[in-house]
Amino acid sequence: DNQARASVVTTKGVDWQTTITPADGWHINTDLGVSSSYNPITQGFKELFYGGPFDWSINNGFTYTDPATANNPAYWADNGWGGNYATNMYHARDVYGQVDFSKDFDGFVNQLLFGARYASHWESQDLHVYGGVQVQTLDDLGYGGLTDLSGLEALGLSPSMISHVQTAGYNAIMNAIFSSPNFPGIPDPNSTWDNSWNMQQQNEAAYVQANFGTDNMHGNFGVRYVRTINNSYGYSIPESCAEADVWACNFPTGFGYIGVRHTNNNWLPAFNIAYNVTDDFILRGAASETVAYAPYNQMAPYFEANDTVLTATAGNPNLKPYRSANFDGSAEWYFNSES
Repeated sequence: DNQARASVVTTKGVDWQTTITPADGWHINTDLGVSSSYNPITQGFKELFYGGPFDWSINNGFTYTDPATANNPAYWADNGWGGNYATNMYHARDVYGQVDFSKDFDGFVNQLLFGARYASHWESQDLHVYGGVQVQTLDDLGYGGLTDLSGLEALGLSPSMISHVQTAGYNAIMNAIFSSPNFPGIPDPNSTWDNSWNMQQQNEAAYVQANFGTDNMHGNFGVRYVRTINNSYGYSIPESCAEADVWACNFPTGFGYIGVRHTNNNWLPAFNIAYNVTDDFILRGAASETVAYAPYNQMAPYFEANDTVLTATAGNPNLKPYRSANFDGSAEWYFNSES
């Protein structure tokens, strides 16, 4: 591979839980915690190029017209651009705390539960790309011999795909980049502007629930209130700055590293019931409302494109949550003890 990647994830956290029974029938549970992760991702890239002729088919892949030349590292070289080096600092942090109360009763309503929870999730990434890497041949970079992908012969791939040139690996690529006389140079502001962001989601919730039951019927009903605050930050760049791709660009009012804030308030009721018609025949029913948010990175304002395979992805801080009303019913016959 002509991309040398490194990723080391470091995580740490603490969680503290307690259970208290202050009086007969009462229970109090608490949960407090914080966790964080850090991942300094790095990548060195060399785009070695072979300009000779080849044939290609969907069944066999590529076949070099002149395999001897194609498998000579002297004929592989950077095509006017020496490559680059990127660092992508990724952080995430969670802080949460909740307290739950329950009280047991004798009667139709046999338990009351209520509680509150706060949770905050924050994550960010900060990409920087550096150029100034000298143009080299594969011989200069470090030749790693020919690949041996003979295990793919059964697929009908051509000999050119099974045995072809490769670099000497991670260290060869990184050494070639860091030893370049003009490295680091030629920074790439657009890569930073498009791929650097941070996003925080805060959830404040409270709930109450009652459990009820008799010999032949049991269930619960309750409601949860959730207040969600999303803060997303990213770069909004005027077209003139994107075209210039230089740090020394004055952003007009409304551009730069800006944030978008959205607040959602939701009341989410839920009801469940089960009725034993007989000892082996049970009717069940349920109804609830739920909300769910998109993954955090999809709500971050960023744009990432790959001009080699022509793909792109972007986030949108204005994404609304999924909301659903759910209904469920079942009739269950337990025809023997094993069922």
